[in-house]
Amino acid sequence: MSGEAHPIEDGIALALRAIRQPRSGVAAVLATLVRATGADLAAVFTVVPGRRPAMIASAGPGAVELSHPGPADERMASALQGCLRDSFCTDTVFPDPWGRYANIEHRTDRLPMGGVVVLLAAGERPMGGDTLSLVMGPIDLLVHAMESLSRQEALDRELLRSRQDQALLAAGLQHDLRIPLTSILGCAQTLRNRAEDIPTPQREELLDIILSQASRLTEMLSESLDHHGADPSAPLRLRPVDPAEVAQRVVRAARAARGGEIELDVEPAGLVSDERRLERALLNLVDNALKYGPEGRPVHLVGHRSGEAYLLTVADAGPGVSPEVATAMFTPYVTDPGRPDGTGLGLHSVSHLMQELGGRISYSRKDGWTRFSLAVPLRSAGEAPDLRAVGE
Repeated sequence: MSGEAHPIEDGIALALRAIRQPRSGVAAVLATLVRATGADLAAVFTVVPGRRPAMIASAGPGAVELSHPGPADERMASALQGCLRDSFCTDTVFPDPWGRYANIEHRTDRLPMGGVVVLLAAGERPMGGDTLSLVMGPIDLLVHAMESLSRQEALDRELLRSRQDQALLAAGLQHDLRIPLTSILGCAQTLRNRAEDIPTPQREELLDIILSQASRLTEMLSESLDHHGADPSAPLRLRPVDPAEVAQRVVRAARAARGGEIELDVEPAGLVSDERRLERALLNLVDNALKYGPEGRPVHLVGHRSGEAYLLTVADAGPGVSPEVATAMFTPYVTDPGRPDGTGLGLHSVSHLMQELGGRISYSRKDGWTRFSLAVPLRSAGEAPDLRAVGE
């Protein structure tokens, strides 16, 4: 044994220097094993409950018949599952090329996160159990390092996604706050500059807009601050909603914020929905239509029942969305080259709000009109929504 321990130990020491690249280190250990034992084929697998068994590395002349490292094929995966039941290699039938060899030896060890690491070596003669046991220790160490790196990478990706979600939430909130803030500022400026000339009914209307939009700002801020701490399965705030009343509030706020003509034709209906989310989505669309539609042409806001949904459509005579971004217009930060002042957040916000409501948004361009439609599901007061709000 002393004659072969030295090259094995040297090979192991060399392999362990690859601790930062553990997969390469495992391959180096296997190559050392093949040289020391004369094995024709050697490989290391991980078998973890709930995951498909995977090959880490292989070595030997017979390795050319194996696939690249990664998930094992169905036959090999089935054979490897026995190691989780302590019946591995007892009655295991190995697929080719393993099954062609007269002698198959193995070693297994438990992984800290559950499952096992498996070393297989095959050849025409016995390979020496002591040698397999000697290399199993560094293989364990290298596989554990690889699993730890994989978990760290997964945590890093999750952290990155969380940061991106927070940044998108903040950017979307900033975008959506702009409309009610503009409405409040416009009304306040009108009252300040023309207070003595404004009739009492109009003055009351301006004050109502200020109060309602200030209330919307408070609720939007409160919902956003609670977004990450709430139960993600919490239901929407469902209550009876008249879309005609929602549309009227949207029209008043949009006119105060941006001006322009809006023609309203929304049929009353008894919806059960989240009123604030619906109003926020609709106000985004009306504000966009006023912003990008041509001057002197009205924006149309139409609402009616359509099958099992209530359809709210905002139409303007503007040029519509450029074809090159039409398929991705609801993706965050996707901007239209024809609208250089866009942020790529408004339509994404509307799409997300409609998903929470269990509805959908659609876009069409027909007969010179640009149409964005919100399909709000018709449901009874006791019926749960199709989708649930996140962070409500």
